[in-house]
Amino acid sequence: GRPAMAAHFDDLPHRRGSHYSASSSASAGGGGAVGGAGGPESDAASVSDSGGEGKRGEALPSWRDVADTSPAWPSPRKFDAVMMEGKDAGGELRRAALPTALSGTASDDSVSERVVLNVGGRRFECFASTLSAYPDTLLGAMFMPRNRHLIKLDASGEVFFDRDPDAFSVILNFYRTHRLIVPPSLPHELVREECAYFQLPHADAKDTTEVLMWGRGEFGQLGSGDRRSTWMPQTVEVLRGVRVVQLSLGTSHSAALTEAGKVFTWGYGGDGRLGHGDQSDMLVPKALDVLADEHVVQVVCGELHTAALTDDGRLFTWGLGKDGRLGLGTTESHHVPRAVEFSRGVAITQVACGGLHTAALTSDGQVLTWGLGASGRLGHGDELDQMVPTLVRSLAGTPMQQVLCGGHHSAALSGDGRVFTWGFDDDGRLGHGVPGHQFVPKLVEALLMRTVVQIACGCWHSAALTSDGAAWTWGSCKSGQLGTAAKNSSATPRVVLQGKGGGIVSIACGTAHTAALARDGTVFTWGKHDDGRLGVESTADQTYPRAVTNLVERGLAVQQVVCGVYDTAVVAVSVDTFAGAATPRVGAPR
Repeated sequence: GRPAMAAHFDDLPHRRGSHYSASSSASAGGGGAVGGAGGPESDAASVSDSGGEGKRGEALPSWRDVADTSPAWPSPRKFDAVMMEGKDAGGELRRAALPTALSGTASDDSVSERVVLNVGGRRFECFASTLSAYPDTLLGAMFMPRNRHLIKLDASGEVFFDRDPDAFSVILNFYRTHRLIVPPSLPHELVREECAYFQLPHADAKDTTEVLMWGRGEFGQLGSGDRRSTWMPQTVEVLRGVRVVQLSLGTSHSAALTEAGKVFTWGYGGDGRLGHGDQSDMLVPKALDVLADEHVVQVVCGELHTAALTDDGRLFTWGLGKDGRLGLGTTESHHVPRAVEFSRGVAITQVACGGLHTAALTSDGQVLTWGLGASGRLGHGDELDQMVPTLVRSLAGTPMQQVLCGGHHSAALSGDGRVFTWGFDDDGRLGHGVPGHQFVPKLVEALLMRTVVQIACGCWHSAALTSDGAAWTWGSCKSGQLGTAAKNSSATPRVVLQGKGGGIVSIACGTAHTAALARDGTVFTWGKHDDGRLGVESTADQTYPRAVTNLVERGLAVQQVVCGVYDTAVVAVSVDTFAGAATPRVGAPR
């Protein structure tokens, strides 16, 4: 796994680096099968579904330069055409032939034949003319009338592709909408690979992400080149043209990770938290040269320190070393990344930084914590500080898939979707029904009937995302950060968003605000709004989730959303990013 690029340009939070995710690791207008394998997707549908992955890298059949001597489409059934009204991509009313399967021979060419594609066990249905509008692609060439005699149908009258059905939803919607819209839940690497297989002209499109930030900027943490705060999302120009796959925000500094495994940091440089060898502020993102020879897969900002994880399981930390939060055996601060030592054979797959402590997940799902031990936030049953990574023994028999650090508490998500929390709690942030500090991890029983796929921790509240696309929050609500329409704190998880934008796919917590990413790429924010951290057209705190409409108006589909203490940021792509590289050829040669 790779860090959630919530989604994280990865799937929903899993073993490696799903600190905010996106999990990324979510549909941004992509179409999928209706009803799974049992119900073929119609040409009018655009609902994403989940599914397994097909094989990669098969040799592509050649559909080019075929002599124009082919007979009509060799359908095993005769189709009677019935008329179906709909709208084309331009919004104009059209009438299309909706075939009804009967017995007999193939339909004549005056009817738009309906074809069924079985991709990885999931059935997709569309008109042949939808595909042949792009004759320079694999499917377009296949379904040109002159080439149809080359197609072999299976016993069900379907064309089978042993490929990934989720990614194919994006591919098929390209033919329908003339845009390649990639949902946050799909890794871009997978989509590019499938684009290459189906020979879409956009397969090599790269460097298309855009990083936007808003909120407090007094230390340059917004990366805009100055120290101004902003109430609306603004593009980080230095990162334009750089393919960013993950962001992390601290109190006054920020970090970005590129697809190539390189790290950029910017903002307040005190205590060396930027890792550039000094304590200078950086008003725009600067590449972290010290890690130039490493392939980083996750970067995380704490309040006053930073951590980075490499693809071979090594962990580097830097910044303020007080209380042992760097895990280097001392309280000394470091201005450049330093490798954290672990027992021989231990590989780290995820790291989390809190206000004053740090946590990590090993390759076998064990949780390690270190730093300040006050109020039991390390989960060792006491309040002792730990200078080096130390196993949380009470969780040793339960493999975890995610670990998070809040301001003064911690949380972990088990492989089977259970949530454990521990640490400081005077406002219900642990979610155990009544406030109270916990010195060892304790199960959040209120979520036992749900399968949790991601967790998030703020300073005074917590959140969880369940498999049905619902967001849950609990803890302090003094600024409306629970999103339950009133500033009433809750020691029990309460659902706040369900079904919005096709379902929530990622959630993030700041100190006193919260953000969520919907399947359709919409970002919702709520809570404290001083300095503009919510990105909405209001100066008041928001007690209920509001869409950041500025992103929608700019034609951006968000891939990841993260919250800092006083700011918010997203990685986004234009919904028209891939449009224009090819246009449908309605009158293409037959």
